[in-house]
Amino acid sequence: MQKINHKAVFLTICLLFVLGGLWSLAAPKILIEDKSEDPIFVALFSVSVICYVYFNAWLLVKTRFVSFIDGVFLIIGIWLFSVMPNLFFIQAVLALPIDKFVYLLTFGALAGVVTAFVLSLWRSSRTIFKG
Repeated sequence: MQKINHKAVFLTICLLFVLGGLWSLAAPKILIEDKSEDPIFVALFSVSVICYVYFNAWLLVKTRFVSFIDGVFLIIGIWLFSVMPNLFFIQAVLALPIDKFVYLLTFGALAGVVTAFVLSLWRSSRTIFKG
């Protein structure tokens, strides 16, 4: 039985924190409105990234995909068919301009790609001591 590769999870979380920081620096003023420096905003972002990465790592272990492509398709498929439709609903409610909507899509898409590649490439090593 494979276990979650915590080193890969930690690397993915660090990459997403860096990506999120860079992403928020380029945010339009209408979306952040001085929330990027708010400690609660940063804490919620941090918790959501950690939960997102650990859920994907757990899902990859539970589905027992052995190939890299299967893992990538699973994570990208989750984003494409569960997260993206919610963003379209948010777009319908908030009626944001298309450039701000595309901006909202970018972090989720980039986070999904980074998570898919790191977690699928760096699988947990198997131990010789099976319990």
